[in-house]
Amino acid sequence: MQQNASITNDPPNFSPKNSQRPERSEMATNASQLKIHRFHSAIEAAELFLSLGFLWEIVQLSAGPLNGVLKIRRSNEMVCLSVRCNRSMLFHGGRNCSYVPFCLEMNHAFQHRVRGEPLIPCGLYGFHLNLSDVFFQTEAGAHFSIILIPRTRIQQLGALDPAGTLMDSISISNNVQLSQAMFQAWIQLVDNLLNEHASGGIDMDQWNALLLESFEPPGLDELSPLRSMTYRCGIVRDVVRWGIENNRQPISLEDLGRTIFASRSTISQSCREQVGIGPMALLKQIRLQQVQHALRHRDQRRVLACNTVQVVAHHFGFHSRNHFARDYRNLFGEAPRQTLARSAA
Repeated sequence: MQQNASITNDPPNFSPKNSQRPERSEMATNASQLKIHRFHSAIEAAELFLSLGFLWEIVQLSAGPLNGVLKIRRSNEMVCLSVRCNRSMLFHGGRNCSYVPFCLEMNHAFQHRVRGEPLIPCGLYGFHLNLSDVFFQTEAGAHFSIILIPRTRIQQLGALDPAGTLMDSISISNNVQLSQAMFQAWIQLVDNLLNEHASGGIDMDQWNALLLESFEPPGLDELSPLRSMTYRCGIVRDVVRWGIENNRQPISLEDLGRTIFASRSTISQSCREQVGIGPMALLKQIRLQQVQHALRHRDQRRVLACNTVQVVAHHFGFHSRNHFARDYRNLFGEAPRQTLARSAA
């Protein structure tokens, strides 16, 4: 885990997993310096987010070798990060309650979903004060950014707003549609912060003005109140959770349905509607990426007491060598022995 990228207010139960560190490129230890981390699997991405206080489960949805970049810069107690990834991914888990996130899609691709709902153009997302979890899906080629602001700083800024618009807004909704000019101002702010040649400082007066202006009336009248996660989105969330927690037992829709109190048809319809694949395929992909993580990282194999492709595959319930090798190649674009060989090199 990338401890040098961690935020000091991480929840106490968050601890690094016992695995090899994802590939990374670091510039310096100064908190205002830009950190660039590269990841090549969904689980490596999850470990990087864990260092920021986000206990997330991430699932690779689209097939092919995964290549992603996470950039992080800290300045004035704020954290700005951006993620680029060439594969569609599903994110689920908890928030770091010490921070309020403000999220935006950087390359005008609006096929992503937040809590089961499609993105709105020029949208700012994720800031509702009372949410304790995240659930969103990104398309292949995604580039999104998250600005993390200490909750105490937001409260201080809200105290300077005589109309109380900011605090009312982020207590009502989880998204706001900005004007094109305002949206571009957010993008420019992020680009300036994450530029490799920038000094890394934030003009706090400029930032405060931008945040307050983003929630000025009449925008407040146009806010959509936070809606409960859609039923089918909740089904997919439960399927993902079940798949991760039951990664060794036989995959059974009957067992799954009894656990999450849903029929087989409801589970199938929900998965196909939300993520484009059936529940059995989704559960298999969750398990395959756990195999991939073990094959990529020697420390993880040591923890599992598994040293060969076949033993790792059996550990996660794959007992047909040919079927496993085919499914692994179809999802990750290479044979499992190739993954293991790179780890051993």
